[in-house]
Formats: sequence, C-alpha cells, structure tokens
Amino acid sequence: MDRPQRLVFGSVAEAYDAHRPGYPDELFDDLVAMVGSDARALDAGAGTGKVAAALAGRGLTGTALEPDPDMAAVARRHVEAAGWAVVVAELESADLSAGGHDLFTCGQAWHWIDPEQGLAQVRHALRPGGVAAIFWNRPEFPDAELRARLDEVYARLAPEMESSLASKASGHKGVPPAVDPAPEGFTGAEARTYHHTIRYSTARWVGYLGTHSNHVLLGEEQRTALHRAVAGVIDDHGGQLEVAYRCEAWIARRLG
Repeated sequence: MDRPQRLVFGSVAEAYDAHRPGYPDELFDDLVAMVGSDARALDAGAGTGKVAAALAGRGLTGTALEPDPDMAAVARRHVEAAGWAVVVAELESADLSAGGHDLFTCGQAWHWIDPEQGLAQVRHALRPGGVAAIFWNRPEFPDAELRARLDEVYARLAPEMESSLASKASGHKGVPPAVDPAPEGFTGAEARTYHHTIRYSTARWVGYLGTHSNHVLLGEEQRTALHRAVAGVIDDHGGQLEVAYRCEAWIARRLG
C-alpha cells in the first residue's frame, strides 16, 4: 500500500533537516512575548523540530507531535535535552491534557491536518487565554527571468505536478488556507506576515526540492531528470538563487 503523501517525509528526514528553511526570529519573539518565556508549548506536525528548537532556545518547554517516526527521531536530537517530549502521533488523535499548554504552534503542516478535528484538539489543549499560531513559509522569486525558466522546466518534465514552488502559487495573500479566520472557541484571530530571505547554492536548492512530498513521490528517473534540469538553470544563473520568504501566520487566543 502506498504511504499517504503526508507520511513520505521520513524517507528524506536528514535532508529535510538540512535544507528546509526555518522561520523568522521576529515570529518566535512575538509569540514568546504573548505567552512568556516559562510557557509550555505544543507543536504539531513538528517535522525535524525546527519550530520546537526555536521555542526551546527561548526557554519554553513542551511537547512536539510528529506522525513520522524517522522525522521524530531527528527532532529528538534537537530538543529532548532542552526538556521537550517528542511523541509519534497525529494531532487529531493525540492524547492531550485539557488546558495543559500555553502555546500551540504548527509550522508548514496544517494543510496535512483535518482542520475541524485539529482546532478541536487545540481548544482542548490550550489553557484559557493561551495562544494558537499556525504559519507557513511562502517562497517568492523576484527574478522574473529565472522564475520563467524554472517554470518551463516543470512544465516540460513534470507537467502533472502542482508545485508549491511554481510562480502561480507564490502570489498567495492573507490568511493561510484551511484556517478558519474566526473559529469557535478563539478570539482576536489575526493574520500576520513576516519576511526573511535565503540565498541558495545550486546544490542546496536541489536538496531543498528533494524534501517536498511531490518531488519525493516522483519516479526516480523523472525526479533525477527534473532536478538535473533545475540545477542547470541555476548554474547558468551563476550558481545561486535568492528566495524571499513571506511567512504568513494565523494567530489567535483561546477564549477564557
């Protein structure tokens, strides 16, 4: 039986940890200012622990939920020494104590979670007044000529792929998809946008592509051809690609 798309990341866990971008410091600083540095956090879809590690570095303790055991193993390396528990579980079915957390976070993973069940679990896990933050990195490519050449490669070698890296997908604005702008049990819901920029070498960009589920699910021959062609475009561009990320966050408080 094929693995669900949301559970393919374990096969590239080390590459995911090495190549996926983190999130802006300003986002985490804002969240800690809202809940305090002694807060207890719950991070869902924790992946290799990028969000949990950022919170742990600011003094927070908590629990990271990750359904893939290989991804969870990498997360443990990063956060267990800081007092975090890493649990192999999905948010929807996790056994969570009522009101046991001050902060809920979910970075780059809410689209894999059933939104109704997920928000019910967040309501259950947060104390009254606790903060929920759901966020995504959205890549933007300021170089139109380079973007057009990369789009042509995808159209030629992977026309069936609806890539989150395609230029047509990088113009998303406002609240991330699948997040209710005013869900039951929450107040003060707002959309915030943060910005950061990363410069990739050819090798690092191709490594980054290889951590996306739609790339992982390609056949090996097709994936190799696609990545080789992408690498050729970036090499022709000087061997570097600068990507401006727009980190879009949905933040709300649990009603008291």
